[in-house]
Amino acid sequence: MRSETRRQAPGSAAPEALGLPQLQSGDIFFRLDQLGRILEWNEEAEKATGFGRAEALMMPFAVVCPQRAGQPFDLREILAGRDFAGGYATQRRDGTELQLYLYATAGGDGPEVIGVAREVGEFWRTRECIRVSEERYRLLLEQSLDAVVVADGRGRITDVNTAACRLFGYEPEELTRMTLADLLVPERARDTATGTIELLRRDGSLTDVFILSTRSGERLAVEVRAVLARVGEQDQILAIGRDVTQRLAAERELRVSEEKYRAMIEGAGDAVLLEAMDGRILDANVNASRLLGYTREELMQLRDENLSPAEVRPLLATMRDAVLKAGLFRGEAVIRRKDGVLVPAALSVSRIDLAGTAAAVVLLRDISERVRVQQELRAEKERAQLYLYVAGVILLALDAAGRVAMLNRRGSEILGWSEAELLGRSWFDTCLPERERGRVAETFRQLEAGTRTGIVYHENLVLTRAGTERLIAWNNAVLRDSAGRFLGTLSSGEDITERRRLEEKLRDSEGQYRTAIDAMPDAVHVVDRDLRILLANRELEEWCRRLGLSDRVVGSRLPEAFPFLPPGVWQEYETVFETGQPLLSDEVNKVAGGQVHTETRKTPIIEGGRVTRVMTVIRDVTQ
Repeated sequence: MRSETRRQAPGSAAPEALGLPQLQSGDIFFRLDQLGRILEWNEEAEKATGFGRAEALMMPFAVVCPQRAGQPFDLREILAGRDFAGGYATQRRDGTELQLYLYATAGGDGPEVIGVAREVGEFWRTRECIRVSEERYRLLLEQSLDAVVVADGRGRITDVNTAACRLFGYEPEELTRMTLADLLVPERARDTATGTIELLRRDGSLTDVFILSTRSGERLAVEVRAVLARVGEQDQILAIGRDVTQRLAAERELRVSEEKYRAMIEGAGDAVLLEAMDGRILDANVNASRLLGYTREELMQLRDENLSPAEVRPLLATMRDAVLKAGLFRGEAVIRRKDGVLVPAALSVSRIDLAGTAAAVVLLRDISERVRVQQELRAEKERAQLYLYVAGVILLALDAAGRVAMLNRRGSEILGWSEAELLGRSWFDTCLPERERGRVAETFRQLEAGTRTGIVYHENLVLTRAGTERLIAWNNAVLRDSAGRFLGTLSSGEDITERRRLEEKLRDSEGQYRTAIDAMPDAVHVVDRDLRILLANRELEEWCRRLGLSDRVVGSRLPEAFPFLPPGVWQEYETVFETGQPLLSDEVNKVAGGQVHTETRKTPIIEGGRVTRVMTVIRDVTQ
């Protein structure tokens, strides 16, 4: 700074007599003429600058001590009465840096400048280091994304950063008038704050999650890392906090999700495997361990190929590709247990997204019993077919024009015609009553056109050579060549004339019919062509009550009585009414929050040569 006061003092006077600061040991004293030449130069000046008194006298001060930094040292300003006081950066004779604090004023016998300087290099360097350190501290504090709070040893807040203000909703001035306890939720503030400070004094640091309160009263879960340090003569607490409210909520949701996932796969009735798309097994439920004979830990060390017979392993990559493209694969497979036993299994593979990576959920169900039953049924069917042929089934082949191409012995016995007599003759004109010809010919045309496929069941009257009528139940198959051209039909027919008479007698005895159905252990109902329930046994009514459904089903239509059934079931009834063939199916339906597994047999009831009702037998195999 500069002073406007002009001081006059004789040149021979001591510096303090001239109004200068009192000289201390090590202070530089000099005197300059109006041109800035050195008139006086003490011993300390010689030591500080490296210029001796003899060579310095009459040299310009600006040459001996050239100014490198600081406020301008203007000789004219000082001679005009404006004193100089401030930092003066120069260099020694050897070129090294010299930092001075210099005071100069006008005085002496004539126009002169008298000055006192003190070397302050170490002081300024220390002060600059402190300034830089403070700036770095503040920069670090403000650049931190976490909330930073500094408090004294008693928990009074002394400093905060912007992130802390943003987190708690206070201004810096407000926070520095608060204590750490003020940020804790009220019901735990005092005990928690006191206990935390005591813990810091004991251990020096801590990391924990605290429930803190914002200015608006919102409660936040904040993960705090705090240290207690000795700064000078005082204790200081440095606390760094990060809002983990959402993270903890997400972790809770993840735990709940994992618990639900584990409960779901462990509660599943099937074996469940979680697999990577390269075949690695990532997880397995307890049913998988039971089915495959491995522990869960052992399964998680295996790949899907380890559970497959060698001959099917090349197909695994194809299956994975199908799952990646379509998202789902279903079929049957043979799996190898740990003990080497091969087990037939129903297989369902679904694609899922697992942490951004495609994976697969594999469901396996042991169908050994079902395969065994199917094999027994197939063998029984083959025996039955052989029995029907031997016992007297009509075998009839017609060409594309409806002419007889083949008739077996039993057919000849029933019709009264030999095969030789009928070969080449029109079946419709020779062996059918006139009233049946149009209906049977239409069925024949439908088979030729392909509008009815598979084994087509049909009942119609035939006319014997003697002029009597017999009711025959036919199973018709279409014959085509390799190009798909229609060649004719092959039919097997059973004389059901007497059986139909017995059925009519059975209908006349409704009471006996009801008693027989009620005695059945399975659920039974009978529907007409409108799918309206005409009859239901006691077991069906009890089954409805167990499922939480109304047991008053008689008179209702199937979709009303059993709303959980899919549309495909109605199509199955249409098929039975149309073809007259029994239909056996396995069904899985969701009822009242659970799954119900049933085996269902739909049997046609034929009256007057047509299916008028269908009797359904339902066996609940859920357990």
